[in-house]
Amino acid sequence: MQQTNDTGHQIYIYFRYVATVRKSKPERCEPLNRQMTVRILRHEYLPSLHRQKTEKLPQTRLRDEINLTLETVLKEDIKPLDSTKKQFLICMNSLHGNLKTNPFKLEMKESPIYCGDIPPWKPLDPTIPSYLVPLKVGKMEGRQLEAGYAVFPMPKEKTELSVKVYNLELRSEDRLHLCPRKTVLSVYKVFSWAIQKLNRHYTSMTFETSGTGRHSAMMDLDLKLEFRDDVPHLLLVLPEGQLVEIIPAIAVTKRGPFYITRPFENDINPNSDMRWRINYSMNEEAIMRAIATGDKLQRLNAAKLLAYICRKEWQLRYITSYHIKTVLLHESDFEIDSTPRWQRFSMDDCLKTLIRRLQDYVRRKDLPHFFDEDINLFEHIPNRAFTFMRNALDRLLREDEELARVVQRTRLPKIVY
Repeated sequence: MQQTNDTGHQIYIYFRYVATVRKSKPERCEPLNRQMTVRILRHEYLPSLHRQKTEKLPQTRLRDEINLTLETVLKEDIKPLDSTKKQFLICMNSLHGNLKTNPFKLEMKESPIYCGDIPPWKPLDPTIPSYLVPLKVGKMEGRQLEAGYAVFPMPKEKTELSVKVYNLELRSEDRLHLCPRKTVLSVYKVFSWAIQKLNRHYTSMTFETSGTGRHSAMMDLDLKLEFRDDVPHLLLVLPEGQLVEIIPAIAVTKRGPFYITRPFENDINPNSDMRWRINYSMNEEAIMRAIATGDKLQRLNAAKLLAYICRKEWQLRYITSYHIKTVLLHESDFEIDSTPRWQRFSMDDCLKTLIRRLQDYVRRKDLPHFFDEDINLFEHIPNRAFTFMRNALDRLLREDEELARVVQRTRLPKIVY
């Protein structure tokens, strides 16, 4: 029943019937008690779940600073072009037959796998995409050293003149393990042979002088082998000059994970002669696509903004983009996050939620990998750095004005006196 009081507020009167059932005669159910409750409902007390689409959020300084800084972040966010990825897949389709029948007997049958925009290593260049090329290494079984690292023992050599495995030199210095560094050099030989064979095939064919078709463009493929910090990087030069990094990988299962030759960003020994690093690129990319399409990039943009803040603030300089990506994966775990709560959150709520989760991991000094909890992504950070990070994150969550000042400071250029 609805009434209107003297103040103009609408009063809703509810009648609640509480019934009990006698065990002896379950068919009889009579109302034994009747209570009346009166509630005054005002618009500001409605839960945010029932917020109408036409309702606008109140403007605050924090929201204004986030919107302004996010524009700068998205402008500076450089990702590999989709045209480069498409061109690379076209080239790989042309090279597939030659790679499959290479004379070195190194099996490369699986299609390349994109490593994502935020890999666990420092990219050579944000515009250069990285692809995993799965290899088959026969019946060798990997042996895990510690969480995130593995070695692949090779059959013992009978004599020094025995035939080399796969007709390539792949053994480490102890002659007992598969060497990731030499695997990169071997894949370089395989790709070079496949490109030369493909070019000879196309040069033997006749084309029109005005033709700029797919086959004539394939003749411009090239390969580079660069060493940075004594780590080999295999780069494929596409017909239009774009670069793509090729990373040899060994697949444990069809759905991952992969053990790769590329060292982690915070790896203590990046030039290891036998260590292979674990990678879950295919699994992470599938979840990131679902996150991006589920909330119209709201959580992903909040993660980019937080990674931008960590790069600008010296107390948080040890926090990498992959750390923030892992925090986002934990926060949006689909098994426990079945409600669309992110869709009714504002950008500042998303940012503070990620900061709060990051603060919890910093206090524990342990950021577990999303797919392998035994891997601590904070393992290589010095202990004294956690004090600075904890204090910085506490200040960001203490009040909105402090967070707004930090967001503004990261956007504005530094004043040089």
